[in-house]
Amino acid sequence: MPREQIHVFLDESGTSDADDFLLVGAVAFHDVRAAESQIKAAFDRATGSNHLWDSAERRVQFSTTGFHHTADSEPVKQVLLDIMTSLDFRAYAAYSRNPASASSVERMVSMYGLLMGSLATRYSDCDLTFVFEVNSDMDRLYARIWGDLKDDAGLDDRQVVVLRGDKRAPCLSVVDYVLGITRIHLGANEQSFQGIRFAGLGTKWAYLIDFDNDKHFGDRKRPIL
Repeated sequence: MPREQIHVFLDESGTSDADDFLLVGAVAFHDVRAAESQIKAAFDRATGSNHLWDSAERRVQFSTTGFHHTADSEPVKQVLLDIMTSLDFRAYAAYSRNPASASSVERMVSMYGLLMGSLATRYSDCDLTFVFEVNSDMDRLYARIWGDLKDDAGLDDRQVVVLRGDKRAPCLSVVDYVLGITRIHLGANEQSFQGIRFAGLGTKWAYLIDFDNDKHFGDRKRPIL
């Protein structure tokens, strides 16, 4: 019997010292082709909707880069959010507060290692593919993260494949949005409009890790929502 194919898309947020939180996240898709088709349809719908754009320049920029939570207007965000409710994915994330004295790079390596190691164990009976976004500033760090994980978990390239995806890879936009929504939620009132968006992820969440306090949310004792 063939093993199930799982594609996991990874991203980070809050890497500036000015940010209150550092986050790393992952979204796991059981049917990546179906997900890509739906996200591409949302992209086409957003690009083709005249009422979503206040300038031709912003529409041209979006057509080049695709969905990005920090850059998209609220109406454009809603196009992808509407699709995300019907996508078959599971979300995983870890967050840490950003004290001035801590090294964000070292924490990010540790947080990615924790997240990816957990996912490698969770999907040990599947063919697993991790996909990082291509980023010239981060590629060396991604290579280090994968190297450390292979050493610590005893993995090799036959068990887990690691790829780099173009910025416009449809499924990378989903993990970008999950992290964007989570970052706002962590620093905002849960009853706010943005808090409602976090709650809207609902059953998409598998777990959320408070890295500083070693707390894992996502079970009956510590629910996420």
